[in-house]
Amino acid sequence: MNGRSVRLWQDKWFLSIPAGKLTPIGDVRVSRNMRVSTMISETSGNWDIDAIKPLISVEDCDAIQDTCIGDILRDDRIVWPANRNGKYSVEFVEHLLLSCPWVEPIWFGDPLNYRVNRTNVSNLPAWVSSFFGSNLGSKEELARILSYVAFTCWHIWKARCNFVFDNKSISPNQVIMSIFTSVNGFLGASRTPEGRSQRVQTALVPPACWSPPSPFFMKLNVDAS
Repeated sequence: MNGRSVRLWQDKWFLSIPAGKLTPIGDVRVSRNMRVSTMISETSGNWDIDAIKPLISVEDCDAIQDTCIGDILRDDRIVWPANRNGKYSVEFVEHLLLSCPWVEPIWFGDPLNYRVNRTNVSNLPAWVSSFFGSNLGSKEELARILSYVAFTCWHIWKARCNFVFDNKSISPNQVIMSIFTSVNGFLGASRTPEGRSQRVQTALVPPACWSPPSPFFMKLNVDAS
């Protein structure tokens, strides 16, 4: 990306902040046609944002610094982001679900109150497996925690897709409420009124089998759909 066709203040050019674009602090007039390329050093190929630092928040500044520039000799285009070595891999998933600045308040704000430590996240499967080796209490508590982990990842991905494809802004508070609703619905549907898992209960019930109706009765099966 060389940034020559992307407007710095108008276009949605990165996903690490909810708005998708920079927002100047206070009542500051900025050039609508200022290009992202003006923030890339021609000599080093790295970000050079000293000129706009006083105009943006710390979160926006960090988001820019965390954004990979790529090949500055190529024109701007929409791609699946690559790693620093230029190879495409699932490491983007770890960044999207755990490391983006806009997802941190979601992990910390939902009932897990989880603060993501980026240095301890090597890959997503290993991170999820780490919960099984932790002393989290009973099996029911572990199931509750893993339910929140699963639905948090899913709703983060859903919010990202709505942002990219439907141009909908991302609201961490709304995502948290959606996670809470999904987990409560899932756990409620997974348990009987006595609090036992449906999986355990159905295992004790013999499988249903067909039997003919009583004499002088006729049985008629219909498709209600």
